[in-house]
Amino acid sequence: MADPDRQLLLSRVQQSEQALLARISGLGDDDAAAGSALPGWTRGHLLTHVARNAETFADALDGARRDEILSMYGGSVETRNADIDAGAHRPAQELRDDVQRTSSRLHEALRALAEPDWKRQVRHIRGGLLDIEDVVWMRWQEVEIHHVDLDLGYRTEDWPAEFVDLNLPRQLQRLPERAPDVSPPELPAYDLLGWLYGRGRPGLPDLPPWP
Repeated sequence: MADPDRQLLLSRVQQSEQALLARISGLGDDDAAAGSALPGWTRGHLLTHVARNAETFADALDGARRDEILSMYGGSVETRNADIDAGAHRPAQELRDDVQRTSSRLHEALRALAEPDWKRQVRHIRGGLLDIEDVVWMRWQEVEIHHVDLDLGYRTEDWPAEFVDLNLPRQLQRLPERAPDVSPPELPAYDLLGWLYGRGRPGLPDLPPWP
């Protein structure tokens, strides 16, 4: 992977994962079982989701190296949700270990990609094909958004400036397709990105759920 921009992106994703792992390093079992900022999900649900997300991406990348196009979560939303429910109630240490192990495996899979492999694709859980670089962008978003959702003191204003600067234009570009009649409110950049991701404060215009 000689591309310097790609290398920089990968390093930023790893930094975000390390920050999340540091945040949950002292998480106790009661804290893990407590509710999160996502209705109906405990912190254990969120951490299991973060782990299964890394795992399915790693599986898809391994398939890409074999010239196979694999679907995220086996192409089944029901399977994804069942796996999250099955792992959500584990002790905090098991949750931490799962996030650590699967994050490491994902980055090992990324490092194993030869340059031609980056031209290959994976299939999104809802259909459609993703370039492998899109997978890396998605992982960055998953980690940063769910770090906020854990409700452990990490907020949208704590997002790395580079994360906001790079992702805000991408999400604004999608707004006319998601909500043609909605104009973006006047907000600081991090709050605006939070709103676009469905993490806005009360009183802001409603948006369809962020996929």
